[in-house]
Amino acid sequence: MLRFGGNNVGMTGTFVGYYSQIGKVVTINMIISLSAVGSSTGQATITGIPVAPGTGIPQTLVIGSNNYTWPAGSIPMIFVSTTSNLYYQRSGSTFGAIYNTAFANNTSLYISGSYIAA
Repeated sequence: MLRFGGNNVGMTGTFVGYYSQIGKVVTINMIISLSAVGSSTGQATITGIPVAPGTGIPQTLVIGSNNYTWPAGSIPMIFVSTTSNLYYQRSGSTFGAIYNTAFANNTSLYISGSYIAA
């Protein structure tokens, strides 16, 4: 589920996700297709990731999108947790938060990858 500032007031769309776990390797695939972003504001988060990640190693999943307004050339991503904030990679190794203003009523996010479970 996508949320802004912890809420999703008036947000509508299709939220589909699948995962598999073999040993400690979790593979996740999600598609979030918005039809209305709603009125919530704040940092974008993904909730409901089914398996908590291990600690000690930063684990990320890269995000693809059809329509976004975060900085050109940046790489949008999440640091995996059961509630994960969305970030984009700035130049070098710094990261910026992604907020509700980066989304439109027709934005779709494609999240896919693998990580190591706790």
